[in-house]
Order: sequence, then C-alpha cells, then structure tokens
Amino acid sequence: MPLKYVIIDGIAPVIFFGGIPHSEMLKLGAITSAGFLKFYLNDGKISIAVFGHSESLNLNPKPADADIIKGILKT
Repeated sequence: MPLKYVIIDGIAPVIFFGGIPHSEMLKLGAITSAGFLKFYLNDGKISIAVFGHSESLNLNPKPADADIIKGILKT
C-alpha cells in the first residue's frame, strides 16, 4: 500500500498509510496540497518523489512538496 501525504497550511507535511483517505486529515488544518510519495535511496542519500491525485480532496501535489517533506526529515 502506498504512502500518502498532505501539506497543512503550506508548511507542515503529514505522512500516513494508504488505507486512510486524504480527507481524514482535514481535522488537522487547511490542506494546501496532497498526493502520494515514494522514498528512494541514491548514493546513500534519500530522495523523495511526490505524485498522483487526492480524489477525496480533489488536490494534487505542488512542486515544493518534496522539499517540504525532505526538510522535516533532515535528509
């Protein structure tokens, strides 16, 4: 099952398992983007790819989402 994510207020990512609808995260704040993510290991460094579409929120990833997520992981 793929990982899902939402970005709250444009700055705070929440990562969760695919069995939970994106819309369940609405109680956390204003969701500005949403989608799916994958982690890759390249030469000892973690890369993040965001993709897809949240059907329950009708939102897509934004170009900065991977960097926002990467920032909290300090990778």
